Amino acid sequence: MTTWTQSEHLIAAAASLGTSFTVLDAGETAALRQRVENRFADAGIAASALWERLRSGRAASTQDPDGWRRIDEFTKGTPFVVFFERPNDGMLAFVAGVRLVPLLEEAPGFVFYVTDAAAEYLVCFNDHNFLIVA
Repeated sequence: MTTWTQSEHLIAAAASLGTSFTVLDAGETAALRQRVENRFADAGIAASALWERLRSGRAASTQDPDGWRRIDEFTKGTPFVVFFERPNDGMLAFVAGVRLVPLLEEAPGFVFYVTDAAAEYLVCFNDHNFLIVA
């Protein structure tokens, strides 16, 4: 039995719904992850999950099992990038106008992050049903 990465689940969902996306290459992925880390994460916190390392006062959260359904409110029809906790799961870039919720409906639940190419914002839905916005 083959185990899919989280990005592979989202890629399969996008393919089944006819949604265009771009897989960021390793260099783009590393650069964007570093921008997100620099802007939102506290390097002094010894936790592995990014959402556990968000800077105090920089994030707001709400616990809601269906909170992931609100993701499209944050992308507001603009281009966005989805990534996951494990760096080797890659990053997927979507063009303006794509709705992420229908893709997530087709995939199993997992921790994911949404940002833009400049890392101006960060939205996360974690495995404790928290929607976190920074």
